Amino acid sequence: MLQYYEEHISVDTIHGDGWLNNVILPLITKYPEAKQDIIFGCYVRLNTSKAYWDSLYQKLLAQESATSAIQYTPSGEALILS
Repeated sequence: MLQYYEEHISVDTIHGDGWLNNVILPLITKYPEAKQDIIFGCYVRLNTSKAYWDSLYQKLLAQESATSAIQYTPSGEALILS
C-alpha cells in the first residue's frame, strides 16, 4: 500500500497542474457560469480526501496504541500511559 502512495507523491503535483491548466481553466474560460459548480466539485473532492486520510490516521493510531503505552488525543497529542 505504501508503494502506491510513494509513487504518487512525485506525480500528483504534475497531475494536479495538468488538471488545472488543461481541464479546469479552459472549462471556466469557455463556460464562466460553471465556475461555482467546478469550485464546489473541487471542495467535495478535497473533503472526501480529508475524510479518507483522517480515517486512515485514526486506524494507524488505534493499531499503535494497542501495541504501546502511548495513546493520542483527537488533536494528535501523545499521552504516555503509566
